Amino acid sequence: MERVKKDFFNKFPFKADERDFFEKNSICKELKRKEFINLREIKGNLYFVIEGIVQIDEMLINGENVQITFLGEKNFFHASSMINLK
Repeated sequence: MERVKKDFFNKFPFKADERDFFEKNSICKELKRKEFINLREIKGNLYFVIEGIVQIDEMLINGENVQITFLGEKNFFHASSMINLK
């Protein structure tokens, strides 16, 4: 879990520090449709929620095309699907 969070923030650095980011639980990143991403930590897993998108196959973050995995619950995606965990 800690490594996933560390890798997430290393790959997609945010201006807010990690504690502030999780407390506020919301940040706007550059997507194709400029939607909001909220990170959620649920049962030790890091998820992100894309507000306002019901279905999406790929997204653009920091100019990088990123494949994501839909979890079946509306707009919930596992954050590790955004990260190269080799």
